Amino acid sequence: GPGSTPGNRDIRGVAISETGRIVVSASSRAQVYEFTAPATLTPIAGTGTPGSSGDGNQGTAAQLAAPGGLAFDTMGNLYIADANRVRKLSTSGIISTVATSSAASFSGPINLGGIAVDAAGTVYATLPTFPVPSLWRSNGAG
Repeated sequence: GPGSTPGNRDIRGVAISETGRIVVSASSRAQVYEFTAPATLTPIAGTGTPGSSGDGNQGTAAQLAAPGGLAFDTMGNLYIADANRVRKLSTSGIISTVATSSAASFSGPINLGGIAVDAAGTVYATLPTFPVPSLWRSNGAG
């Protein structure tokens, strides 16, 4: 059910920060988890109910639609490919939408796949379900 720990088949994305922080996304559970202590997953983003609300709040109070690809920037912020948007979970745990398929900073159709952030803060995302697999890039720092 909502908020429960994902099974191995539910994991859609994984990222490791420069400091060794490990996070995974569970798309069907609409949450992102951090590995803490041996074999413990702790929710860090998403309520467990799919949606897109919650910007400006703690990550665990926000809804995620379908989190997939994950990437950390050099500052330790986490970027989440979430259906047709890119969400950013700051180091203080606050979530925001930094790009959507209709935002000026990021243009592209829905269903983002893998995601990466370069040293300048430019966000890159794959669009695996686009008619021709594509790579999209933001117009600047997230």
